[in-house]
Amino acid sequence: MEIRAKPLFVQRPVEASFSVRQDGVRNTNSWWHFHSEIELIGFHRGTGLQFVGDSISRFEAGDVVMVGSNLPHCWRYDETAESNATVEPYSTAIHFQPGLLGEVFMRLPESGGLVQLIDQSARGLLLRGAGARRVADELTVVRQASGMHRIIALLHCLATFLEVQAEAQPLSSVGFDYRIDRMDEERINKIYGYSFAHLGQPITLEDVADLVGLSRTSFCRFFKRRTGKTYVQFLTEIRIGYVCRQLVDKPQRPVKELCYASGFRNFASFHESFRQLTGMSPKAYRSQAQQITPRNFHR
Repeated sequence: MEIRAKPLFVQRPVEASFSVRQDGVRNTNSWWHFHSEIELIGFHRGTGLQFVGDSISRFEAGDVVMVGSNLPHCWRYDETAESNATVEPYSTAIHFQPGLLGEVFMRLPESGGLVQLIDQSARGLLLRGAGARRVADELTVVRQASGMHRIIALLHCLATFLEVQAEAQPLSSVGFDYRIDRMDEERINKIYGYSFAHLGQPITLEDVADLVGLSRTSFCRFFKRRTGKTYVQFLTEIRIGYVCRQLVDKPQRPVKELCYASGFRNFASFHESFRQLTGMSPKAYRSQAQQITPRNFHR
C-alpha cells in the first residue's frame, strides 16, 4: 500500500474538547503527517513499522505510543496484518491539545509531572509490557465515557501513564528538527511511498530526487534536514525492517534470499547492516523470534 501523498489534518469535533477514535481498518495513519494535538495511541492487533521523528522501529499489538505536538509520524502495518474490519479494531487513539486543561491547572503543584510528560512527548514515547496494558485499559475507559466523565477519564489515563513513565522509551533523537511545512510533507510522503513500492529493486538517489523535483544535492540536503538521517540510512532501515518481518513470518526462507529480495545487492553489506540495526545476526534474530514476539529495532 502506498503512503498517501496528501496529509490528513485531524480536527477535533466541535462539540468535544478532544477526540477519541478507533481504527477498524489498518493503515489509517500510514502517511507522514503531524498535528498540533498530542496523540496517545494503543495498538490492539497487527504489527508493522512506525516512523516517529527520525526514529524507524517496529510496533506490535499491545504497544502504546505518545506523540508530541507537531512531531511527524506514521504507522505502516505489515501486509500480513488481518484486514477484516468486523473483528477487534486495530487501534484506539486520543488527540488532545497541550493546553486542554488550562494554564491554571497546569501550574498546580500536582501537575508538575504532567507538564514534564508533555515536554518529553516531543520525542515520542513508547510503552510496552505491563505498563502499556495499564494505559491501554484506561484508553478504553476514555473511549466509553462521555461528557464530564470523559475529561476525568483522560486525566486518569494520563496519571496512569505518569505512574509507568519510567518504562517508556523515547523514540526520536533529542536534536531532531521537526519544523516542516505542507509542501515538505507532501514530498516526504512521495518519497516514502516510492521507497516502499520499489523496496526490492535498485533505487538511486537520482530516481528519488527526480520524483520530488530536486537535484541530487538538494534532495540529500532536504531529506537529511527533514528526517534527521540520510536517504541511504532510511532505505537501509526499512529494508532491514522487511527482512525482520520475513524472518518471523517465513522462517524457512534462506537469509541470502531475503537479502536480495529486500533490495540489497551485497550479502556482506546486508549482514553488517542487519547486525548494526538489531544487535545480532539474521540467524540469531530468527532463532530469538521463534521464542518471543518480534523484537523492536532502532538505529
